[in-house]
Amino acid sequence: MKKVILIAVSILLVAILSVAFVACNNATTQGQLEDVWYNYEHYVYEVNDGTNVGEYSVTIKWYGDGDVIVGNTTLKTPGKGYLVTGKLTISDVEYDTACFFKRVDGNSFLVPSASYRKQVTPSNPSSN
Repeated sequence: MKKVILIAVSILLVAILSVAFVACNNATTQGQLEDVWYNYEHYVYEVNDGTNVGEYSVTIKWYGDGDVIVGNTTLKTPGKGYLVTGKLTISDVEYDTACFFKRVDGNSFLVPSASYRKQVTPSNPSSN
C-alpha cells in the first residue's frame, strides 16, 4: 500500500512539474525587459591605458519620431529609439562613435539600426 501511494505521489509531482515547466516555456524576454534610460543622459569617464590618461564621454538621447543624424547620415524617420554617442580622447587621438538603437523591432528590443565611427589623429585629421 505504501508503494502505491509513493508511486501515485511521484506521478502527480512529475505531472505538476511538467505542466509548470511547459507553461514557463511560453514566456518571452520581451515582456521582462525594461526601458531603463531617461530621455537624456550624459556621462563622463576618465580613462587610463597604462601610459596615457584621457576622457570618454557618452550621451544617450531619446528620439520619438522624426529624422535622426548618425555621423554623416540622416536616418529618415527610423522609428522610436535611442541615439548613443561617444567620444574618446586619449594620446592625441580622438574617436567619435554613434549608434542608433530602435526601441522595438519585431520581437527584438533595442536593435542597432545604424552606427558610425570616426578616428582623428594629429597626423591625419580627417581619417575615418
